[in-house]
Amino acid sequence: MRESEFKMLIDRLEDEWEQPDAIALKIDNKPWVVCMTLDKFLGGVKQD
Repeated sequence: MRESEFKMLIDRLEDEWEQPDAIALKIDNKPWVVCMTLDKFLGGVKQD
């Protein structure tokens, strides 16, 4: 992943309007990948 693409992903995760918990990505015929901040990931794990 290029630096500009990584920055775009971080910007989307930190978007104050949308406030996404996670972003799901699918490229070509590859499996889905889900990106989220570590804080949100750990928060979700603790709630279970």
